[in-house]
Formats: sequence, structure tokens, C-alpha cells
Amino acid sequence: MATSVEQVTLRELCSLLPDALQALAPDPAPEAAVDAVHISELLDPTPFLHGHELLLTTGLTLPTSGSGMRAYVHRLREREVAGLGLGLGPVHDVVPPMLERACARHDLPLLLVPVEASFQQVTRGFWGRVGQAHERSLHAALDSHRRLVAAVTSPDPVPAVLAVLGDAIDGVVVVTDPHGLIVVRWPETVEPSPELTAAAHRLRSVGHRSAATFPVGEHIGSLHPIVAGDDIAGYLCTVSATPLEPHNRGLLLAALAMLGLDAHHQRHAATADLMLRAAVAQLVDRGQLTAVRSLTPALPVDAPPPRVQVVVLGTGPGLGGLALRTLVESFPDRGWWGSSGDRVAWVFTHPGLVSLTAHHLREVLARVGPETTAALGPLIDLSDVHAIRLRLETRALGLPAGTVAPWSDDHGMPFVTDDWARAVLAPLRGRGTLVAAVAAYLRHRGHWEKAARELDIHRNSLRSRIAQAERLLGGELGEPDRAARLWLALRATGLDDPGPEV
Repeated sequence: MATSVEQVTLRELCSLLPDALQALAPDPAPEAAVDAVHISELLDPTPFLHGHELLLTTGLTLPTSGSGMRAYVHRLREREVAGLGLGLGPVHDVVPPMLERACARHDLPLLLVPVEASFQQVTRGFWGRVGQAHERSLHAALDSHRRLVAAVTSPDPVPAVLAVLGDAIDGVVVVTDPHGLIVVRWPETVEPSPELTAAAHRLRSVGHRSAATFPVGEHIGSLHPIVAGDDIAGYLCTVSATPLEPHNRGLLLAALAMLGLDAHHQRHAATADLMLRAAVAQLVDRGQLTAVRSLTPALPVDAPPPRVQVVVLGTGPGLGGLALRTLVESFPDRGWWGSSGDRVAWVFTHPGLVSLTAHHLREVLARVGPETTAALGPLIDLSDVHAIRLRLETRALGLPAGTVAPWSDDHGMPFVTDDWARAVLAPLRGRGTLVAAVAAYLRHRGHWEKAARELDIHRNSLRSRIAQAERLLGGELGEPDRAARLWLALRATGLDDPGPEV
């Protein structure tokens, strides 16, 4: 339901007042918009005109020469007068031929006010019609605002607000993220526009006090920031065939305020959820799984599953927080837990949730910054998050900008299979006491006393076994990559408990 103000045209005015206003040339009168009706007998009334008026005159001071008549009509045409109405009777009984020829030459519509009619009939008819149009427009605008308020209080306010605004402007309305990528659209069949993305990128550098208009094919696009607090939460874009009328611009500003308020509330809720999930992730990363299982039932956040996958983003200085928010926004639900540092963001998720394709992840990277990279991990036990996370961070920070690295043999980070695990543990084959010592040592992260107590041996005996294992394995267990590989291999083969033979 478009709510633009209806414009009165010359043709409509002639139809409305057939006895008071008649088209002479052309006939019928054109669909020229009329903004006002002005009466003047001046030889040059243009200083008192703004354009698009129907000028009424009795012809009292009309020029008597052909050149003078042409100059008179030319001035009116240059001022973009909608039409000239000649009142017959007081001065002229018929239309002067020179006037008719001059109007035809300059393409100025010429109309007649018959002898029995008056200028007052024309002006009263015009302004009565304008009042009716404004009244209808006002009722339509009020209805749009009522619908907008109802949309904001609906269960899914953003699409509802877009539908009201799109209906009012008879066009397309979309909400984008801060990078110009479409988040919600109305109608839903709207395709992404390169002009929209380019405009959003230009506005990002200007701040939240600017808007933009730009061509979208033969239509007109407008872009306004949605401000949540002091930050830009996204952009509201409209595409319509004509510029927005004043009342629709008011509706647009109301929609922006409502969308900004909704974004502010959503951001607060998302920040609280992010902090809770980061706390759970930090506990898991520190090996405090018992604390996680005890705390999560009392928190508005679900507990992580026993098997997870890890994703790490590496980025520029100070962008770790943005990388985390951008990454988790790409997940279809809240089945993730993660945290961030200065240059990294890491998340572990349900096994089926890391279904992000390389193309999708590259979109995420582009939204964070051109230097951002991603490293994906395998399916692991929750207790292995710390080791894999460290390894993936090292990998992500060493990748070329924009790279997405899967977990594969090509990158020295294999999938955990039985064959791979047994190959890693091959140097310890047949040495069950060394396997148990290595497992205890890694489980307790190099804490000699705890590992020795678990094995019920003296710590010097443990040191001896670890030294022997390191000679066989070709390096120290304190080296993170070697420790991670060994722990994954032990877990995959079930040899992380004391006693079994390799």
C-alpha cells in the first residue's frame, strides 16, 4: 500500500471541472503535475512563480505583437509553468491566434475558462482536490505508522518492519550487516546488489551520521546506518522507482530508530551469551571438565558434547574479538563455545556444525579483514581441545592472508585414524610401561608428582621412563606438536590408561 501524496494534473483538473476549465491545445490536456493555481495580469509574472503552476489570466496585458507574445510564452515555459488558462469575456471573446501559435511553438498547454465560469471555480476546485489527496495521504501514513508499531512488537520484528516500509514505498527494503552483506530482505526474492555493498563500504569510513543515495539500475537506492549505542549494527537500504515522499522519509526514520533499538537489545543479549560461552571455553581449555559439567546446568548456556571440532581464525592485531563475533554469527545455532585473544579467535563446536565450506569461511575472513586466515581441526575428545587449539593457532598465524586450511596430511595435521595413531606410537611398541608413563605425563601436563602418584611409582622412576621414551620417539615430550600428536594417538587407540601393551 503506497502512501505517496497524489499529484493533481491538468488532465484531472479538466475532468474535475468540465464547465470551468477546458483544454484547447493539446486536447486532452497532458498529465502535467500542477502544484498551485496562480492568477496574474502581469506581462512578466515569473518572479512570483516557482514552477508547475496553472497560470490564469484574462489577457489584459498580453503583448499585441508576435515577437512580444512569443517572448511572454517563452518566459512562462522557461519557468516550467504547467499550463496557461485564458479567461474569456472581460478582455478577449476568443483566443488570440498569436497566443495559440506561441503556446504551440513553445509546447505550453493552453486552456480556456469559459465566459460563464470564474477563476474562483478553478482555484476552489484545485485546492479542494489537493486537500482530499493530502487527507488520504495522511490517513495512509498514519496507518503505516500503526502497522510499524505492531511490527516492532511482533515475535520477529525485523522482517515485519521491512514489510511495512517496503509496502509503504512500493519498493525493496533490506537490512545488511556492517559490511553490506544482506541479512534480511523484503521481498525475500531480492538478490544482492553490488551497488549496495559498495555504498556500505564507503559509508563505513564516514561514520554513523551519514547516509547515501545511489542508482540501482533505473531505480533510486538509499542507505542509512542502523545505530546501536555508538556502533553501526548494519544498514537499512531502500530501492524505489521515485524519491521518497516526505511522509515516507518520516516512516523510514521511525523504522531506523526501531531497528536500532532492536539491534541494541540483541547486541546486549549476544554479548552476555558470548561471555558465558567464553567462560565455558576457557574452563575446557584448562582441562576443568568437572567444573564445566557442574556449572552449565545452572547457567543459561548448554554444556559442550564429549566430541567436538575446533576452528581457529588468525587475524591482525586487535581484531581477535571481531573475528570471534563474525565467526559465531555464521553458525546456524548456538552450539559453539570459544574465546579470543589479540590476534586469534578459536571456537569448538558440535561435530556436525563445522559444515562451513571453504567459500563460506572465506566470506567470514573477508568480513574481518584481508589478513585473516582459518585453520580447521578434526573430530576430537573435549579433553583434547587445549592441545589442538594451540596447534591450530600456530598454523593459522603462519598461513598466507585469506587462506582456509583444512586438517589434512598435506599440512602436517592428519585426521586421527587407527593406522595413523599406531604409526605415531610405533617406537614404543611392546613397551607398555613407557606407554603408561607417557600417557600419565601428558594427562597431567608434565606435572611429575601427579603423574608418578597415578602410576604409583617414584618420580625419579617416572623421569627415567620419560627420558627413555623421548630417546625412542626422537624428541622431548614438552614440545607442543609432539605432545599433541602423541596424546591424540593414545586417545585414538585407547592406550591412555596405564598397563596395556602396544
